[in-house]
Amino acid sequence: MRRFLLGDESRFVESAVGRITLCVLFTVLVAAGLTLLFVLPARFSPFLLKFVVIIGMGVAASFITRRLLAHRSAALRAVTAVFACIIALAVLSPLTLGFVGLNLLRTYAIATPLDAGIQLLVAALAVAAGQAAWAPSRRTVMVEPREQQHEAEAVQAHGPSERPRIGVGARHASPSQSRVRTTTSRQSPAPRSRWARFVSRFVAPPDTAPARKLRSAKPARTRAARGTGITLSAREQHVCPYCLEPVTKNDRRGVKICKICKTWHHADCWEITGVCQVPHAYQN
Repeated sequence: MRRFLLGDESRFVESAVGRITLCVLFTVLVAAGLTLLFVLPARFSPFLLKFVVIIGMGVAASFITRRLLAHRSAALRAVTAVFACIIALAVLSPLTLGFVGLNLLRTYAIATPLDAGIQLLVAALAVAAGQAAWAPSRRTVMVEPREQQHEAEAVQAHGPSERPRIGVGARHASPSQSRVRTTTSRQSPAPRSRWARFVSRFVAPPDTAPARKLRSAKPARTRAARGTGITLSAREQHVCPYCLEPVTKNDRRGVKICKICKTWHHADCWEITGVCQVPHAYQN
């Protein structure tokens, strides 16, 4: 059963009928759970609790339809929510002995057509309030132009810029230049007078920077980049080829799998084009 509902080969949950069925089941369960309010101590009027159950049921129906049918039209969400409330009211009638719900079989004399109409009106108002409370979240998929990739391809096509090579003559000339500079910096100072030597004992001479030697030009060596640690994992990651974002199994945007290449797509991305974004022979 789980494989039928949530398996990769099944499309029941992704279809509109499957999502509407889930909305109805959720609304019925919430309405049945709200009937437990009548079991609490009699602090509130049963008439007040009756409309609390109906309003809570309408809000729950509106919430689940906006959650599961987010990418559908607003009319479909409203009709589905009202339909789920009608089914839930029909189920609540035997649970509450006709006090809450629609007496479709006319089994309980306490339920009147006017009471049923009021309950439907309150449920419809709760659905309308829930649908208009927050705007449905619609995500716009934006694909940025791949300018960086084109620039990288252009650089690879022209090749990296090479540095000018230094000839053999330049290599032999550089040591001689360094020697000349070294010898000039190491020349013996001129003879000083006795007064200058006497003053130099008390006054420190200014610091002179040592002569810099020019090294012979050597070809630049490219430093090998140290490899970073690579971690291997047995987990498979799926990426939608349209929006380039990860796709999980229970993705809230829905999952669409190509029948040919088994590539995972977001359901809203698939609806934009209607076909798989991986180039292959389409056999839909």
